[in-house]
Amino acid sequence: MTTVRIEILPPWEESGLADLQTLLQGQPGRPADWADHLLEDLRHRKDAKYAFFVRAGDEQGRMLGGALVADLRHPGDRESRPWLCALWVHPDFRSRGLGRKLAQMADQAVRERGAFELLVRVHPDDDSALFMAERWGYFREEVLMSKSLTL
Repeated sequence: MTTVRIEILPPWEESGLADLQTLLQGQPGRPADWADHLLEDLRHRKDAKYAFFVRAGDEQGRMLGGALVADLRHPGDRESRPWLCALWVHPDFRSRGLGRKLAQMADQAVRERGAFELLVRVHPDDDSALFMAERWGYFREEVLMSKSLTL
């Protein structure tokens, strides 16, 4: 049986950067340069209230899963809001509750930072992710549409 250790790290910490890149590259439906832009943004906003990386690893230090929370601010918002922008579990460790545990740790860390909600964005065609998010207590709040501006 694998012992899982879960820790909360700053997303810009060099020791976790490779794991964070693995996490971000595992997000379906994102533009190819999405991960690079998000990491660059996090590096420049080290004072962000809700920027952290929840990392699950085994005894050898191998990443088994992770969740990334970042600040999200829409035009007109007085304050930023926490956004669970990435969640990933290694295929060998799926369907064991690790994703739920990572999400719960993110919830707890966000509450400890004073927030009363946590946003998550799910692709509308990803039925399994929609079902999972709703099962974990998220509800559909708005329809968000986007377009790529890359050439």
